[in-house]
Amino acid sequence: MSYPQPQGPDLVDRTKQDLKQTSKQVGGFFKKYSGGQYQLYWTYGIVLLCGVLYGIYWVGTKIRYEFLGGKEELAKARYNTADYWIKGDAGRVVPLEINGDGTSDFLGGYTGLDPKGDYLGAFDGKTGKVLWRVGPLKFGMGPSVVTTKDKALVITYPHDLLLVDLKTGKQLRAVKAPHAIREICLEPSGKDVVVLKNYRQYTQLSLTDLSTSPGDDSWCERQPLPGEGVMLAGVPLPEGMRTARAIEDPAGNRYFSGTQQVPGAGNDIPVLIARDKDGKRLWRKTYQGRIAPKFGYAAGRVYAVTNLTKPSSLYAYDAKTGKQLWVNSKLNLLGTGSVSASKDSVYVQVGRGLCVFDPKDGKLKATLGDETAP
Repeated sequence: MSYPQPQGPDLVDRTKQDLKQTSKQVGGFFKKYSGGQYQLYWTYGIVLLCGVLYGIYWVGTKIRYEFLGGKEELAKARYNTADYWIKGDAGRVVPLEINGDGTSDFLGGYTGLDPKGDYLGAFDGKTGKVLWRVGPLKFGMGPSVVTTKDKALVITYPHDLLLVDLKTGKQLRAVKAPHAIREICLEPSGKDVVVLKNYRQYTQLSLTDLSTSPGDDSWCERQPLPGEGVMLAGVPLPEGMRTARAIEDPAGNRYFSGTQQVPGAGNDIPVLIARDKDGKRLWRKTYQGRIAPKFGYAAGRVYAVTNLTKPSSLYAYDAKTGKQLWVNSKLNLLGTGSVSASKDSVYVQVGRGLCVFDPKDGKLKATLGDETAP
């Protein structure tokens, strides 16, 4: 059977003619109803269309909330989101006990949502959720937070001081600092007093009412850093060592991270050296590259991250013997900013993220922020 063949113009030509005719009709319609007497109708029509679109969006949002478990749950999820972890001192983790559940919690600076900005947050050690947060804030280049047993002093740019309750995050007081701050020194016996230091400027600050009085630098030689140890200033270094960072553990043992001259070597090599309280060497570790490792102390262990080496690795050592307990070389830790630890976790600040490791075996437990972001 043969089908009848169409006569006249082919399909393409007929389609072009139809499009031209349709264009003329549409153009004629708009031309006919574009006069001034129709402007009000066009305005009402556009407003009505926008209303219809908003109604569709509103209904869709309500339906989406129902499927996701409700608006409140979505808001909680966004509240607990660490978009980025802050670099530098503001992102240094401070491990401490906050909610009393027996697991170490921690403080740190991060970029959060609703509204988006930088916050100081207290995180639950078990769930990683935000217990409380303060902000949005603007952190400076210097120290950002110092803690006592029940308070946190937050330093924001240019030099505003906020006193916060550690348990609740409630802001207790706020004042302007008397000068710029390069270092904060705690009172050795643990009283609620600190010294604000800026070169040769020293101001004593009460953490009860934020009142000030003249101070000095006598407290600044030994500074406890939770998760890292007691930072020492002006102590003698091991022979041939320079650019060292020294910390002390509760037993009086000291750990030095820096570079050391080695006979016959072309360059100084990165080292981590441990000495007992009498100055006798306990152990010594060497590393590749030219940059000293970042390290911290907690619960009888030293945790160190090699800096700017491939592969970059996180090591765990027995603090007394130097025995290597484990090593994790699977992650890219090239951009490590700081290392701190507690009995429950090891915190490594990497890029714009925070990697949390299990101290038992070095496995990654969680990541907050984005460790791949520059």
